[in-house]
Amino acid sequence: MNHHPKNKAIYTDQGRAEIFFQTVNLDHYLEKYLLDLNKPDDKRFHRLSFSEITKVLNQGNVLIEKYADAKKKYYAISRYEGRYYYAVFYLGKREDCDKLFAIIVTCYATNNKDIHQRWERHDKNLKGKFGQ
Repeated sequence: MNHHPKNKAIYTDQGRAEIFFQTVNLDHYLEKYLLDLNKPDDKRFHRLSFSEITKVLNQGNVLIEKYADAKKKYYAISRYEGRYYYAVFYLGKREDCDKLFAIIVTCYATNNKDIHQRWERHDKNLKGKFGQ
């Protein structure tokens, strides 16, 4: 256990945002996680712990883009342990501080080919920029 008030952060077009899990979203995620527990591993989509969700969002090559039709809504696509993950979050500030927060709504494994292709294009583009 860690009792220090420090969270991981992600970097967005709005700047550094501390990852924030809101209670109502956690309830939704835990319900989905529990429903997936008895499924075979390749059929489990809500399979990550909260610390693993943090890793999905801030380790390795993560594509972060804003939804075109929403003011503060973003999505992230990442690969983690051989699977593609799709996360949805909002950027916002609380009234009592200036810190920017990435409020996680959900994060799940996905087999959606369009999402896979978006991440692959992003990965290829980054590798081209850095000569890998």
